[in-house]
Amino acid sequence: MRLTGFERVIWRQGGGGGADRSLPHYEATAGVGNSMAFEISIGGVIANQKEQAAGMEGRRRRPGMRALLGGSALAGSLMMGMMLATPEVAEAACGFSSVTSTYSSNVNIVNGDACTAGQLYYGGSVSPAIITMTGGTLTIVDWIDLGDSKYSNTYGTLNASGGTTLISGGTLYVGYRGTGVFTIYDGASIASNITIGYSIDSVTTVGTMNIGAAAGEAAGSAPGAISSGTIALSNSSLSTATLVFNHDGTEADPFTLSSLIKTGSASGNSNILHIAGYTKYTGDGSGYAGNLTVYGGTLEVTDSLGAKALVVGDNTYGSGSGALTLDGGTMTVATTLVTGNTASSAGDITVKNGGKLVVSGIDAGTSTAAIALAGATGTTSSVTVDGAGSTFDMTVDTGRTNLAIGGAGAATVVISAGGSVKGDGQILIGNGP
Repeated sequence: MRLTGFERVIWRQGGGGGADRSLPHYEATAGVGNSMAFEISIGGVIANQKEQAAGMEGRRRRPGMRALLGGSALAGSLMMGMMLATPEVAEAACGFSSVTSTYSSNVNIVNGDACTAGQLYYGGSVSPAIITMTGGTLTIVDWIDLGDSKYSNTYGTLNASGGTTLISGGTLYVGYRGTGVFTIYDGASIASNITIGYSIDSVTTVGTMNIGAAAGEAAGSAPGAISSGTIALSNSSLSTATLVFNHDGTEADPFTLSSLIKTGSASGNSNILHIAGYTKYTGDGSGYAGNLTVYGGTLEVTDSLGAKALVVGDNTYGSGSGALTLDGGTMTVATTLVTGNTASSAGDITVKNGGKLVVSGIDAGTSTAAIALAGATGTTSSVTVDGAGSTFDMTVDTGRTNLAIGGAGAATVVISAGGSVKGDGQILIGNGP
C-alpha cells in the first residue's frame, strides 16, 4: 500500500482516547498543499480486523477516506477516523497535532490556510479556547465539539468572518457537555448541520450561536451562506440553547436562512433572539417549540415557524422596536403573545399574502390565555392583517383566548382587503387581560 503527499499515518484507539502507534511501513514524503481527500489501495486481504470503536459513541461515525479493495475484506471493518493522516499544511497553518484532536490552544486561520481534521474536540478547561477564522477553510470530516467536558474542553469558541469557509461532514456541536459559542459574520459561510446545546452524561450544557454579533454587542456584518440542513436547539432539560440574530441586513438586502429549525426536546431551554437587521426565514421551523423574542429589526417568515411564547418589541437588547412579518408564512404560538413588552418599546406584526398567525394550545385549556398588544407603559404596537386568506387566529380547542389592545400603551389592529381576525374570548380595549 502506498500513500503519497502525507507526513505519516497513525492509528488511534477509541476515538482519540488511546495512544497513537506509528506505522513506519506506510510513511511517505510530506507534500505541502495536499488535501485530506485520498485513497487507500489494498491489493491483498484484510482479515480478522477488530472494529476500533470501543471508546467512541456510535452516534457519529462517518468515513473520511476511501478504501479500494483489490482482494477481500473479511470479518471486520475499517473505521475512518481510526486510521488517520496528517497533511503537513495542517500542522503549519492550524497547529492541530493530529487529524483527530483534543485541542485547547488558540488557533488563527487566515486567507490561504486549508485546515482539515477528522474529529475536533475543542476548548479550554478554565477559560475559552478560541478558533479565529478571518479567511481560509476549515474542513472537519466528522464533527466539531465546541466545549466538551469529557475531554476537559469545557469552554470552546469559534469565530468565523471574512472569506472563511467552514465545512463539516457531520455536525457542529455548539456546547457538547460544556459551554460553546459560535459566531459567524462578515460574509463567512458554513456547510454543516448545527446542534446548539447538546447534553449527555447528565452534564449541564450551554450553547450559543450568533449570526452577526452576540447579544449586547453592536450589530455585526451579516454572514454569507449558512447551508445547514438542520439547526437543532437544546436536547434536554440540562441544556440551554440560544440562536441570536444581530446583524446589518436590510429589507433590500436581507440575511436569508433556509435551514430547518427544531427543538430537540420539549423539556429543553431554547431561545431565538432577533436583535437587529432584516432576516428572511424561508425554511421549515414548525418543529421549533422554544421562546422567540424580536427585540429589534425585522423577522420575516415565508414558510413556517413555531414558538412557545412570542414577544415582539422589547428594549432589553437592540433598538426596542421589533417587527414580525408573515409573508405567506405561518407562525404558531403555543402560549402567550406580547407586543411592546417593556416601557417605551414598539412591536408590530404584519400578516399578508395568505399568512397566518395562530395562537393555540394555551395552557392545555386549563386557564384563560392572554394576547397583550402594547401592554407596557409608553409602548406602541400594531397588528395588520392584509389580504384574502391572511388570518390572525386566536381560537383554541378548549379554554379561551382574550385579546387586550393597548393596556398601558397605544395599539391598533387593522384588517384590510379580505383579511380576517377570529377568536373565542374577550376583546379588551385599553385594559390588560
